[in-house]
Amino acid sequence: MSNETNPQENPMNFESWTPLVEAAIEFAEQYDEQYRPAIVQALLSTRATPVRGSGVQKNKPEQRTQEISVTPISHGGLASLAKEIDVDPRALSRIVDVSDDGAVQILARIDGRSKAKRAYQYAALYCFIREKALGQLDTDIEELRSLCEQHGCYDAPNFQRNFRNNDYLLEIGNRGTRVGKRYRLSSEGEDAARRILKELLS
Repeated sequence: MSNETNPQENPMNFESWTPLVEAAIEFAEQYDEQYRPAIVQALLSTRATPVRGSGVQKNKPEQRTQEISVTPISHGGLASLAKEIDVDPRALSRIVDVSDDGAVQILARIDGRSKAKRAYQYAALYCFIREKALGQLDTDIEELRSLCEQHGCYDAPNFQRNFRNNDYLLEIGNRGTRVGKRYRLSSEGEDAARRILKELLS
């Protein structure tokens, strides 16, 4: 029988924390120095124990990612978003990613009859995530353009016109110009985003 101890079982046994601390520090070194203390603190707050006996191997970042999550799902933006729609954060993490630096990724695929409709839906969901998880009400049009390109629903000739003529988003500032546009969820867009999230989770 192994004599190893889990930090959760005996939090005062500081020697048992050594592998976890070393793994957290090594993991944080992948990121800019200004973010490292916060990453280490977040990782240690979860008291997640790496796979026993395996340690953290150098030159294999994918293995480190499996052992310790970058963003603890019990804290931060993802948890706020999960609370907003009353779902389990662990289930939500399968379709949405909110990183420590505020980057948002939609991991699931949204179906739609046309590029325009899919663009509306992705944009509404993206803006909803930014608003509820990060407190950002407005989203720059270039972020939405990149989002649509990533998900194969970018219609270059009609992109801005389609966004201007849908009920999910409100155009904020710089109306009539081609640059600097920002968008905010309408009440219809918020309802749609909630519905889309629920459908993706089901």
